[in-house]
Amino acid sequence: MGRDGRFRVPIPLGRSVRPDRLGASSDGEGSSLSLDPNLNATPARLAVPARPCPRRLPYNPAVRLFAAHLPPRESSDNPPLIVFLHGLAADENDLIGLAHEVDPRLAAVSFRAPCQTGYGGYAWFGIEFLPDGGHILDEEQAESSLEILLEDLLELRAEASGSKLILAGFSQGAMMAASSLLAHPEAFDAVWLMSGRYLPFLERESTKPEGPILQSSSPPILQSRPVYVQHGLYDDLVPVGEGRELAEVLRAHGHEVQFSEYAMGHQVGYESIEDASAWIAKLL
Repeated sequence: MGRDGRFRVPIPLGRSVRPDRLGASSDGEGSSLSLDPNLNATPARLAVPARPCPRRLPYNPAVRLFAAHLPPRESSDNPPLIVFLHGLAADENDLIGLAHEVDPRLAAVSFRAPCQTGYGGYAWFGIEFLPDGGHILDEEQAESSLEILLEDLLELRAEASGSKLILAGFSQGAMMAASSLLAHPEAFDAVWLMSGRYLPFLERESTKPEGPILQSSSPPILQSRPVYVQHGLYDDLVPVGEGRELAEVLRAHGHEVQFSEYAMGHQVGYESIEDASAWIAKLL
């Protein structure tokens, strides 16, 4: 999104994505958001290599998030919307192609993380991989990224109030998506988490399981959301135990968690996509 809060489209203009809601102006005059009708979305990467990433990345907390948009293949008055959050060293084009693979009825928005890695792509926060296999996260950057992300997600939720909204993330994006769910479960109809982990420092004290689940006045039962957590058994970047812990944390918050493990590494696989497609089809 631009500094004025309007969505910015990193592709040529053409046909309208959604004139009534997702149609934010690219010229500042209230015209509909548009896409090139011949656009072929970049397919999602099936793996993210382990690359060193300095903890302190170039970052401007005043910048709103840039987003790519994709219309549904099968149009309707209020198409369901899936929002993608990419992983380390990727960008807003990395996952958006999954939308039509999962369900042709889905419109898609994919946000670009605010940190530049310096070797290509973007990140939600800096991370340093240690020789012993451990890692150190830039917690301050993660907190700042979550704050900006939540602002844009809540604005998008308001714009797409007539549509179901599914939040999806891979790796760092899954960590940010899980944190967004814990902060504002009322903003999402479902959440799809791929190869992520629980980041306890991003969870506000008032939203932890031993305290009030939510800072809103809505009854807790209305805040329970369907969540699909997927993880590779051979993930050497985010071990599968981290995914299992994430699923348990979300269950402790009362969410309806489905958890699946796959014979793969730190990636999105064809089997996991098929399972997600079946899961989402039941929600729509």
